[in-house]
Amino acid sequence: MSDYEKQKSYPTFANLDKIAEYFNATPTQLFGTSKEIELEKSVLESNEYSDKVSEILKAVKYIEDFLETDGQYLEDLLYLTRGNQLYTEDGDELYIDPTSQKRTLHNQYEPGFIEARDKSPLELLIENKELFDK
Repeated sequence: MSDYEKQKSYPTFANLDKIAEYFNATPTQLFGTSKEIELEKSVLESNEYSDKVSEILKAVKYIEDFLETDGQYLEDLLYLTRGNQLYTEDGDELYIDPTSQKRTLHNQYEPGFIEARDKSPLELLIENKELFDK
């Protein structure tokens, strides 16, 4: 029987770290109380949360910078490639089911439907290309 088992000797902190590393755990997870383990777990989770929040804030900043510097290009691209949204006579939005061959207009939104739109300026130019070739 070892001195550890007889409680005559205790492992050093260096050995405790090696044991924890072997089991892919922290020393607190192996030798701490349940309260200490929960505290360590909440600290690790809050660090992970902070990292995620930091990434989201960086993305928001990147988008804001893009919109300030190159946002007009995006607006121009949207103008050229998207037609005006279609509405009923009462002003309600119209939708289409993109999986349907008929492209029937619907005034009630259902999951998977998209906004119904006129042809975009780019589509109109392509359709009438022969008028410009003369």
